[in-house]
Amino acid sequence: MYTDPVDQSAFFYHRWLLGREESQLAVRCLFVDRRLQQLIAVVNKPMNLLNGSACIIIDEEYELASWQTPNPRNPSSTVLVCQLAEDQLSSSGSHVLAVQVSFKTESALHVVHLDSGMASACHLDVPSTYNMFKSLAASPDVLQQELDSLLELIEINDEADSKWAFLTAVQLLQTLDPVAHREQVQSCFDSLLRIDSMRSGYYRDLRSRYSIQSVAQQTWRDQNPEHLWQGSRCLDLSRKSLHGLFHLDNWPWLLRLDVSGNNLTSLSGCQVLHFLQELVADDNGIEEIEYELTNMMSLTHLSLKNNAIRRIGDALKHLTGLRHLALVGNPIASEDCTAAIFSVASSLENLVLF
Repeated sequence: MYTDPVDQSAFFYHRWLLGREESQLAVRCLFVDRRLQQLIAVVNKPMNLLNGSACIIIDEEYELASWQTPNPRNPSSTVLVCQLAEDQLSSSGSHVLAVQVSFKTESALHVVHLDSGMASACHLDVPSTYNMFKSLAASPDVLQQELDSLLELIEINDEADSKWAFLTAVQLLQTLDPVAHREQVQSCFDSLLRIDSMRSGYYRDLRSRYSIQSVAQQTWRDQNPEHLWQGSRCLDLSRKSLHGLFHLDNWPWLLRLDVSGNNLTSLSGCQVLHFLQELVADDNGIEEIEYELTNMMSLTHLSLKNNAIRRIGDALKHLTGLRHLALVGNPIASEDCTAAIFSVASSLENLVLF
């Protein structure tokens, strides 16, 4: 049945047998910034603020809080943002902040310590962070046995009849070790794109997700979990053949992001990066800038060289801290647009068009 190109339904049953990893609601990360008076909570599953709740406890006192998601169009998100009142955090004193989230029948509590003199602080729930990409519930030994069988099947079967085998192998490889199997995963996607071009968009998006997952796992292995956020405030995702930006909620503390040299047509996904100061997105296929940058109040440098941008819309007016903007190599880059851009971006000091 597995090798019959007419009936591949056994793979659906196979995936069901391997089980789906179900996790309890958890706050994976709490990040607080004293300068912006903002608190970011990252949960391990999408949470709808219309059906759930999140309360803040500062120094053992419950505080009124208004939460929002990074994308105003979507009330469901893994990232919850709270704008604190000016008097809720002192300018230099120490604070203990806790967030309790409740959604459906589950609840979770997480605490972060903002020490005296610190501008920001972060606390990660290490188990939920390390296991967030585990999608199959079976044991590693079982997954490895199934992977060996699949690879043997792929070897003896015609590539054109192995679509489901390749796709299942990708999921097994990612669950076992996305870092060690990075090249093998990419090879499977190359085969899928050859034999099933009708679904090329799906495979490219999935490959982009898995590529970023691999970077995340590598980062977590290289850093001490207690100081992970301090050692990874700059992220390089350049030249990874990305067609979309996914999983950026793993780095809510980022200051600099480089996604140049990919195949991006938009910056959707960046809206979770409230504290980002520099974004480099040169050499992509971005056509316009809209809501993707709305919440990035800390952004000072934005480089969009060699894209396909014809309009920016009102996006720049929300970037109240933007100082430097590079648009070299875009259709919009002409002297005629200079006045219009400066009128929208009131804080802009340096505009590079040529």
